[in-house]
Amino acid sequence: MMTNTKKANKIYNEPKGKSKKVYNEPKLGFIDRLTVKLMSKQGSKLDENFPPVGNLRRFFGYLMDFFLANVLAVIPLVFIESRVTGSTETTQVLAGLPLPYVYLITALVFLLYILYYVVIPLKVWPGQTPAKRLLNYKIVMMDGSDVTLKALLLRNVFAMTFVEGAAFTTTYVIQLVVLTAGIDYPKFISYVCYFMTLLSIVVTWTNPNRRMLHDFIGGTKVYQLEHKTGNYKAF
Repeated sequence: MMTNTKKANKIYNEPKGKSKKVYNEPKLGFIDRLTVKLMSKQGSKLDENFPPVGNLRRFFGYLMDFFLANVLAVIPLVFIESRVTGSTETTQVLAGLPLPYVYLITALVFLLYILYYVVIPLKVWPGQTPAKRLLNYKIVMMDGSDVTLKALLLRNVFAMTFVEGAAFTTTYVIQLVVLTAGIDYPKFISYVCYFMTLLSIVVTWTNPNRRMLHDFIGGTKVYQLEHKTGNYKAF
């Protein structure tokens, strides 16, 4: 008993500063590490001059833009497919078409996509697609200045198509690669797109300015405009 008591006293009476760590610090998971890295790089403080857009409003805005841009981009597909096949029934499946037409359709789809997601918010309504204008919010650079051509290309074309996989242009790119290489469609690509889209949503929830992955890549943010007479009402 005396021996055990001496050992206990030795443990609890060690000089301060020399005590050993008993518990290891918890390690951050992949999503947390990525979020911290992005936030530390681009800045994570809430700018009160640019109130962030609510997640529900952004979701509806995305769906509206997706639908409107997709309708616009399907026009060349319908025209070319009907000319080649002689059928008025068209789908977004490019398999069965001659490869040169696959390249032509994909190029035209991207041109119309760029018209909607880059030219309109750059030249027509600064920082706004039709859906963003309807829902009264806009894209700006991190310092609050008007969004630039480079930022829109990085944000809306590169990030949304090739990183997040959340744009309809992603399906055209995948089909183009598959048909060019003559391989079967890799099912895992769909899961990668789903994961990256989900990751972007998680990142949005973890920063005060509600920025998604494409915002971090483009160096942008979206903010809610003030409600003035004549503007569309918000949700």
